[in-house]
Amino acid sequence: MANGPFFGAIPAIAAGTTNDKYTIHMPAASASQQGTARVLEVRFTGQATATAAQQTRVVRPTTAGATPTALTLGFPSPNFVSPKAGMASAWTTQPVLPASGVGDLLNESWNAYGGLVRWLAAPGEEILVFQNMLTGQLSCRDVTSNGTGSYGAVWDEY
Repeated sequence: MANGPFFGAIPAIAAGTTNDKYTIHMPAASASQQGTARVLEVRFTGQATATAAQQTRVVRPTTAGATPTALTLGFPSPNFVSPKAGMASAWTTQPVLPASGVGDLLNESWNAYGGLVRWLAAPGEEILVFQNMLTGQLSCRDVTSNGTGSYGAVWDEY
């Protein structure tokens, strides 16, 4: 049975392409505490004051970030308030991403002036983030950034 869902969102982030907008990360754990985050939804919305091109990608880092700044998550169910995964709004050392277009799970162009991208996973198309495998992280970062936006994701765990 899945644990969650968990909601993470960052409102009104300034333009920029060098830092993740958010990172879903699974901390290392012992074999008895293994877990998987299953990303069910990814969204970004624009708050720019004029039409501007924006491009945002979701990708697995090639090198994990170090020392995250945790976001406070939303819990729609009072029974599931202790996720294994976290959502970081910043890192002391940012995750290193492959070149744009390499390994992207999502890479969407949108209008920063009120535009909206909302990706909902169909059954079997969920993006998985594993503990102790690969980097255990999933980055959302702008490729082209021309305005303020809000970014978020929903996941459950098993």
